[in-house]
Amino acid sequence: MITGTNGQIPEDLADIGFDMVNSFKLLGFDVSWNLDNLTTNTGKISLKLISIANYWRRFNLSLPGRISIAKTFMYAQIGYVCSILSPTQEQINNYRSIIFSYVNCRAPVAQDRIASPCEVGGLGLFDICDYITSLQASWVKRAYVRTHDNWSYDINKATAGNPLVLHPTVINQETNPVLHTIAISWKKFISEFYKQNKNISKAFLLNNPIIHRSGDDRGILTENLFAQNPPIPKTELAKLKIDQIWCNNRMKPFHTVANITSVPLSLNNYMRLGTALTNYHNRLSREQPAINQSISIDHYLVRFKKGSKPIRNILQKPKTDKQQKKLPNYFRTFFRITGLDMPETEQLKHFSMSWQMTCLPNRLKDFTFQLIYNKLAVRNRLSHMVVDNPIDRACTFCTIAKQLPAPEETFIHLFWDCTTTSVLLNKLISNFIPELNALGDNELKSFVLTGLAQTRYPIITQVTRIIFLYLIWDMHQKKGYGTGKPSK
Repeated sequence: MITGTNGQIPEDLADIGFDMVNSFKLLGFDVSWNLDNLTTNTGKISLKLISIANYWRRFNLSLPGRISIAKTFMYAQIGYVCSILSPTQEQINNYRSIIFSYVNCRAPVAQDRIASPCEVGGLGLFDICDYITSLQASWVKRAYVRTHDNWSYDINKATAGNPLVLHPTVINQETNPVLHTIAISWKKFISEFYKQNKNISKAFLLNNPIIHRSGDDRGILTENLFAQNPPIPKTELAKLKIDQIWCNNRMKPFHTVANITSVPLSLNNYMRLGTALTNYHNRLSREQPAINQSISIDHYLVRFKKGSKPIRNILQKPKTDKQQKKLPNYFRTFFRITGLDMPETEQLKHFSMSWQMTCLPNRLKDFTFQLIYNKLAVRNRLSHMVVDNPIDRACTFCTIAKQLPAPEETFIHLFWDCTTTSVLLNKLISNFIPELNALGDNELKSFVLTGLAQTRYPIITQVTRIIFLYLIWDMHQKKGYGTGKPSK
């Protein structure tokens, strides 16, 4: 098969004797002679995701189990194809809907929190767009580390030996649609990277997507802009960085730039660069100042050997920072109904991630998630949801203990105020965790319900606390609704 615009087969190839076809399948990809069916490869992903979701729904997995299935099997279907091909926005929305509806089917959280990190109240799934962009951008890192395949060679050739200045304008979309897609994703990543922590101060100048020629000209600094006589070597121009010619918010002297760089800039090009960098500095000064912990993109990429997670973290950081400033409503509700003070940001981060402790089995992780997200079906909450068959709001344990009138079963009553819970907690502390006797009532309450205290206790104490709360809830479920004996 000959790829091209007309599909005609040269006579010298036709006489060889091979069978000529208009399309073929290779490694699961459908490819035609004019590359018009590439989008069909991304369209098949939805059917595979639906099949995986329907299969694993039969096992009634816990929330951590469903998250593991999504990351292991469902995202892998997207990554295999979309690491080189970009789906349409409609297809991306479809992928997101299938995965999120499978994971978020019980005790759901807000849609904007599903693809957020656990430390800001999310489930820790990946945003589909950031996931695809990071996979595609990671090809540039491979081309930068070593040139061992055709794509790496083509990227290095198009960027004069520096893949880190890749831009969609240097790749022909018609002749190489895959590399053009990779260049678009790299532009998205590098634009976000240069905006964070003043990384722009150590950025490459050539094809920099966030530096414009002037206030009126929004074009980027391309190779054609530096045309002069004698010409600048392309390899040297591709290595030119901002910190080589810019210092203390101004251009370095012309002769200084000529001495410290191997780029023979003409005075005209020197003035053009000064205009472009001054324009960017004026725009930057109007923004919120960032902490100066700048790092160059070449140093950042060598920090990790493989994978796309560091790239995805850069893309996700603006959304994460925004969500950290806006506390989820369920955290406010939890501390309001428990009567505890809202902790500091760092402690709140540990609290929101407590259900992700690796030493906990999935059953306890699922319970802890429902506990801190205030999704446990205590009786005073169920009574508002059931109309035809009203549920008694009285506490299950107090009713069994014949404490009449039995108090209303609320969250704080069941896990702290109830007499049965208090007796069991005192026995647990006296027999297994005597160091908790030194805590005051309010601090002990905070530790039992949230795991937060002024003293940092070992992980075994935290696990014991969660097991105790789970057993209280398990006995409540079995005693209150007559479904059998509590779990051992």
